[in-house]
Amino acid sequence: MALLSFTDNAKAIDIPSLDIKKEKSDIDIPKIDDLEKIKVTDIDVVGSQRKASIKFAILMKVGDYVTPSQIKEDLQRIYGLGWFKENLTAGKEPYLDGFRVIFNVTENPILKKVTAIGNTIVKAEKIEGLFNKQLNKILDYNDARESLDTIKKIYTDQGYEAVSVTPQLKDDGSIDLLINEGIIEDIKLEGNTETRPDIIMREVRLKKGDVLNFEIFRDDLRRIYNTNFFETVDRKFEAGEKNKNHIILKIVVKEKSTGSVNMGAGYNTRDGIVGTFSISKSNVFGTGQNISAELQAGAGWLGTTGSNYLGKLDWFDPWFLPQYLPARTGVGASVYRTRQGNFFQNISQFSSKFDTGNALYNYIMINDRTGLSFNFSRALFGDPLTSPWRLAFSVRAERVEPSIPRVDDVQIKFSKDDKGNNLVDKDNKPTTVDKSFNDLKNSKIASEKDIAISIENNFKDYTENKIKKDLPSSNKGYDDRFALGLSFSYDTRDFAAEPHDGWNNSLSVEPSFGDISYWKFFGTFNKYIPVPYLDKWTLALGVRGGYLLGTGAQTNLDSSGKVKPLIPVYERFYSGSFDTIRGWPEFGYMSGESSVVGSAELRFPIFNILSGVAFIDAGNFWDKNLKITKDNIKTDAADGEAFNNTLLNQFIRYGYGLGLRLNTPLGALRADYGIRDITQPFNLSKGAQFHFSIGQKF
Repeated sequence: MALLSFTDNAKAIDIPSLDIKKEKSDIDIPKIDDLEKIKVTDIDVVGSQRKASIKFAILMKVGDYVTPSQIKEDLQRIYGLGWFKENLTAGKEPYLDGFRVIFNVTENPILKKVTAIGNTIVKAEKIEGLFNKQLNKILDYNDARESLDTIKKIYTDQGYEAVSVTPQLKDDGSIDLLINEGIIEDIKLEGNTETRPDIIMREVRLKKGDVLNFEIFRDDLRRIYNTNFFETVDRKFEAGEKNKNHIILKIVVKEKSTGSVNMGAGYNTRDGIVGTFSISKSNVFGTGQNISAELQAGAGWLGTTGSNYLGKLDWFDPWFLPQYLPARTGVGASVYRTRQGNFFQNISQFSSKFDTGNALYNYIMINDRTGLSFNFSRALFGDPLTSPWRLAFSVRAERVEPSIPRVDDVQIKFSKDDKGNNLVDKDNKPTTVDKSFNDLKNSKIASEKDIAISIENNFKDYTENKIKKDLPSSNKGYDDRFALGLSFSYDTRDFAAEPHDGWNNSLSVEPSFGDISYWKFFGTFNKYIPVPYLDKWTLALGVRGGYLLGTGAQTNLDSSGKVKPLIPVYERFYSGSFDTIRGWPEFGYMSGESSVVGSAELRFPIFNILSGVAFIDAGNFWDKNLKITKDNIKTDAADGEAFNNTLLNQFIRYGYGLGLRLNTPLGALRADYGIRDITQPFNLSKGAQFHFSIGQKF
């Protein structure tokens, strides 16, 4: 039995010398000196009837002068025909006025049978069938090599790139194909000091005894990286310890910080002195669970209580009770009291007139939400470890109530003094003086004290009616809400934090019951496309849209006697965060009962951790029947200039620009400069806007 060596097209034949051999002919072939250059007067072949094919393949011709190296090259060409064994030799004998060059060859045996041994992935019939046309013919290395290449391609097309095929030729003319598919002897971890081994290994589909599939292994490594516990995830391959033909896989990780603690203090007119504390950990004790806590305490808010506390506690386990539930069953819970404000939405204004001036207070929409939620998610269809489809279900119960403003923050603008005279400046022009409520309350002037008492009474009526009763849907000063959520998602992104390829889509519906009754529909569709021929360039396309549908009868009236809308103001869609149309103000500058925001980004590397983005956003926020709200047809919240261009410009908002991304362990720090009016690209009040955030927009 002999190992065949036709598995490599580029194999050089080892010819140590041009040996003298005596074959069936009685010719003695003298040795050719290595430095000798001889004249070829005849060419002959010994050992095969394929003389015409051999003479056609070689470059040597009668009449040429050749050296031993040229003869060796012709021997290579003869071997390349595929019909002959490796022990090719050549010699010479005098003929006429030169030499006859004689090529001595040995033909391969007739191929009788091919047997596949060691294969488990590909059936033997399929492998052996590749040689059917070669049976009962002289073994042709070229045909056999082509069949071996086809075998490897069959494996590699399925991801089994570690396969090797070793052919063994037997004396009876049959070939055994020894197939080493690349069996995994063991899987080892390296570099994890905090994360438990089982937390990593549960993301790995490949097991001991499996055949190494590179496509599956790449997906395994990608899932490990997408846990966001590791800075890098790499691989190593080693020969098996028990069987050198087997493979030991090494998964090499470099852990990153998965926790943060932040403390701070500040002051604002609403909360007074405010202290904040937050802690988060996304890999608690190496278990893969996520927990975060936030606490904010402020003094001086809500004059009646003298203090204000906000907090939130979140917990999530992406693999809840894996010994009992299917893989990747996620469970989470949240308890919270949070505050939400939209700083461009002046919901209600306090105004009180006096003979000497006006008292003003602009109340922006600020709501406290107190509640708890529970969510459950799991994979759908097929293997739960790899399925891109997920179903999520959530239950939420909360109370929403407006945060009551303080009378202390009321500003009074005086245009007359306490004697009723008009105030003037040094140039004798009319002017005003601002005083706070506390200034008047502590004033020694009786008229100012009277104004303070009047303001306090009016402000109390303002908070009781305009704020506590007008903003909630009920007339209780708050709304109790119970909501159920159901969502379907489809995620094939290669990397969750920085996708380069794949889809990320979701559809959700959330009905709410209680003091408010409505349905919320929402969807996102994101596609990431690698740019051909440009490494790490990505075309990202995304659309987000939502619709609020009020249900039931609405009988509650506001302070002016009007029926309150079915959709409470605090549940509307507001521009900001992911729903920003870059180039336009954020924080609720636009709002509506329905919204659509689309974006296109060309993401490209710049240097190291710095990358760039060219983008265009388009969309708007509407009320019922696609009616654009009053705020949304203004170019600027301050001057209120309305668009007078085409209807399309009134119907759709758009912006475009450039941005930078700084990739950090916390995520991408995002800075964008958006332009909404090309005629004023550097006017930050009317034509453009800076935007800063963490993470990609979509």
